[in-house]
Amino acid sequence: MNTSCSISYGPGSQPEIAGAVAELLERGAKLLVTCGTSNSLGAQRQASRVPILFISVGNPVGIGLVESSLRSGGNITGFSDLLAELSGKYVELARDLGTSRTTTIDYLWHTGWQDGQHRLYATERAATSLPHEASTAGDKRPRRL
Repeated sequence: MNTSCSISYGPGSQPEIAGAVAELLERGAKLLVTCGTSNSLGAQRQASRVPILFISVGNPVGIGLVESSLRSGGNITGFSDLLAELSGKYVELARDLGTSRTTTIDYLWHTGWQDGQHRLYATERAATSLPHEASTAGDKRPRRL
């Protein structure tokens, strides 16, 4: 049995993802392994007959990548990341790094993340539970971040 692995890497704009997926499918890919939310959604849009294994996707149920955590449905399954679930720890770390007078946690995020709103809300909930205030700023241009 011969196995080959084709790796495609790019900055991740939707047209580039679509092109990379199309190229892999043209080569006869039997399995797509995707990393990240954008790449996984792009592969799902184009590859309905090829199995897809995603890695590090934030909130795959919430963004419609899979039907449920227990039963993915379709041709896609994988591993979610825990970034939103770790928001409480990130806020605690930010608090611990601040001074005793720190009452505001600043949170800068990329608004283009498919899971960005979910992560933002988790961070705001974590901050108010301490009790701290979350000061947030979003940017659509990730290169500026």
